[in-house]
Amino acid sequence: MLGRWCAWAVRCCLPSFTRLAKRIRAHPAAIDATFKRGLSNARVEGLNTRLRLVSRMAYGFHSTAAFISLGILKLGGLCPDFPGRA
Repeated sequence: MLGRWCAWAVRCCLPSFTRLAKRIRAHPAAIDATFKRGLSNARVEGLNTRLRLVSRMAYGFHSTAAFISLGILKLGGLCPDFPGRA
């Protein structure tokens, strides 16, 4: 079906569809492997979004070490005991 769509995309003469069809035809093995194995970059994109939120929370800190520490604290899965809290 993808091959038929690529043929249609080239015939329709819309530049964006033509470019996409050429990219799809250039990487058939990688696209096939992605569908067969169910690979996705959704986890990476989700982590990236959460890191952007941490970055906004860390705004005003004077070093990147503070950002990295906050990222590890928020996303690392650790739940340390804070002093004075039960």
